[in-house]
Order: sequence, then C-alpha cells, then structure tokens
Amino acid sequence: MLTATDGVGNALVFSFMILPKNSQEVSIVFTSNQILTSAKFNGENVKLDFIDDTKKKLELNETGKWVLTISDIEQNQSFTVYLNVDNVVPSVDLIWSNNTVSFSRLNKDGVIAKLFKDGEEAKWSQSLVVKDPGHYVLELSDDYGNVNVIEWDLKYRPNALSVMLIVFGCLAAVGVVILILVKRFRVKVS
Repeated sequence: MLTATDGVGNALVFSFMILPKNSQEVSIVFTSNQILTSAKFNGENVKLDFIDDTKKKLELNETGKWVLTISDIEQNQSFTVYLNVDNVVPSVDLIWSNNTVSFSRLNKDGVIAKLFKDGEEAKWSQSLVVKDPGHYVLELSDDYGNVNVIEWDLKYRPNALSVMLIVFGCLAAVGVVILILVKRFRVKVS
C-alpha cells in the first residue's frame, strides 16, 4: 500500500501488488480490504479455492492464462491482473538411427537449448543430427524457470570399411608371422 499526501494534507492511498507476469506458480496474499471479484482461466470463468479460512491467500499453479479482477473495497476501485502460469518442463525426444541421434520437435515454444559434447558447448539446432562419438548433455529451459537436462552417450561404432581394414590388417600380420616361421624352419632344416 502506498499513501501520497500533498502539502495541504490531502491523502490518496494506492493498493497494489507486484506479481511476476510469467511464473511456474503464483501465490497471492490479499490485504484486508481486497477481495477477488472474478477469475478467468484460459478465457473461462472459474471459482477459485483459497488456501486459508480468511479467503486472503490464493495459489495458482495450473498451466494457462489467468485473468483476476481484484476490488479494493476501501478505495472503491478494482484492478485486473493478467498472469501466465506454466509448469510444463520443456522436452524433446531423441531419435536413434544407425548410431546417430536426431531430435523430435520441442513440446513448446520459447525454449532455450544448450548442447554440450564432452563438457564443451556445441552448436544445437532442431535439425541437428549427432554423429560424433562422445558424452552429450542437452539443457532445455524456458522463461518460466522450467528446466530439463537430457544426457546420452554416443559410442564409437566401426563402420564396414573399418571392419574390413581391421580384418585385412590382422590377416596381413598373420601372413607375415607365418612367412617368418617358414623361413626360420627352412633355415634350421638345411
């Protein structure tokens, strides 16, 4: 409450509340001269349940748009409060395919995404396809303070060319060993 007084003693009292416009949950405590006149949730009139017997404490934690009309019976004034409540955690699904990872659509707008590979920040976009082996952490957050951390490991998996090179390398090594043994055996026989 704020009281403004002029030089001759005229006083004007302002009742106001400071509330966050965007939040996961809003708690409102009315003063003794304030009453809730009406409430709308996502455009529909609703009746709210107060969390105390004096009907002065209210908690809004359901995700959506709230419009509250509050009257100050002492000042014979009313004001309207517009609030957005959102407690939905941002998320994205990992799509695994042939040792690569891509991403589904984010479940909501306004999400800030940060991708880390082996502890270093990496560039992230919705259309990114992750192919490089490593430990990944994707941090998703929004303006409401909802946070989701998704971690995964992408292991090195040899492709067909790598497997063929390894097999040929092993065969060559075995061939060299056999040649050396044959030459040593011939030298001893002679």
